[in-house]
Amino acid sequence: MNNINIKDAMKQLKDLGIDPNTFDKKTIQKLLQISSKIKDPSQINSDSAKEILDTLSLKPSKPYVNLNKIGRNEKCPCGSDKKYKKCCEKTN
Repeated sequence: MNNINIKDAMKQLKDLGIDPNTFDKKTIQKLLQISSKIKDPSQINSDSAKEILDTLSLKPSKPYVNLNKIGRNEKCPCGSDKKYKKCCEKTN
């Protein structure tokens, strides 16, 4: 990701759905500095990701948690009074 200029960075931000006009030149240059350290985008570590999010003033999203998930050891919702793992889990 080396040799990225400001024009290319602005285009990449637009492609990601981020309006680059909301950032000042200093922020864009900071992003360029961070990206110049990254050789392979698939190898971004948590420190680099945090630095990018902090530079963009973004917070990481919380992971999705399914609140309706039935635990294996809970009673089966079918009303059989058996544990879910011994009843309907086998059929699903």
